[in-house]
Amino acid sequence: MDLEQLLVLHRSRPVTPVMRALSSADGASRPGFSFSTCQREIEILYRARAADASAGESFRGIDAYRFLLEFATGLRSAIPGETNVFGQLRAAWRDYLGTTEAAEIREFTTLMEDLFADTRAIRTAFLQDIGGHSYGTLTRKLLRGTAGTRILVVGFGALAQSVLPMLSGFELALINRTRPADIPEGVQRVFDASETQAALDWADHVVMCVPRAVDLDARWVSLLASRPGTRVIHLGCRRADPGAWATLEGLATLDDLFDLRTAQQDRRMRQPELARAACGTRALLRAANVAQYQTLASRT
Repeated sequence: MDLEQLLVLHRSRPVTPVMRALSSADGASRPGFSFSTCQREIEILYRARAADASAGESFRGIDAYRFLLEFATGLRSAIPGETNVFGQLRAAWRDYLGTTEAAEIREFTTLMEDLFADTRAIRTAFLQDIGGHSYGTLTRKLLRGTAGTRILVVGFGALAQSVLPMLSGFELALINRTRPADIPEGVQRVFDASETQAALDWADHVVMCVPRAVDLDARWVSLLASRPGTRVIHLGCRRADPGAWATLEGLATLDDLFDLRTAQQDRRMRQPELARAACGTRALLRAANVAQYQTLASRT
């Protein structure tokens, strides 16, 4: 495995989550894939040239590996140490493998397996005790409900699927544009998209796990305006640009999760710094191809 062949491109902007295989700027096939989260887009390429880079930040070699480690461990997230991005990266890699002959990307596969192993090791060593800093656990704290409280989760994308397991103990219902093929464990009811009013009549509180959209926003805000006792947390909405949601009293946005995280993390500040240092150390060791890698890495 030659780390100098690794190129990572990063753009911080809201995009629609997607994974796709990549080709180089000259049209030739080179190992690589791209995927998006709600806050950024990342391209990971192997045996790429400088000409393959596009707009945004670019990292090569050791710097690229360190960036991927910091990203996968959640250190570059708005909630440091959160676990959602690691799952998204692994899912994107699995999707890519489904489109590619394994024999053609043997070195690339080794590199990604090493990345996943290092991510798990760093999380175990430094980030286990800040696991509460995830969207799901912070949402649970904001809800302030008791056992038996009825929570309606709107949407069933990656964000909703990461939040739902953290809401165990509540009564849960789900409403989505399309009905899930498999009902998640702990979900008592699933409403069709046409049953919005019935879903709200059932719910005590609502967690929106869908992106902002003008028509969707207007419909939900109109229905929720007559329900002042219903607490609404919108994880696709930011405080600076709430749109139609600005009229909804008591709305909690993604920024309220970030504020809660900030209030809780003062005593936990040291762990992410140690984790960042470990990312750098492991990147150097991987690049040097140290024979006693496992022994040395265990000391970081």
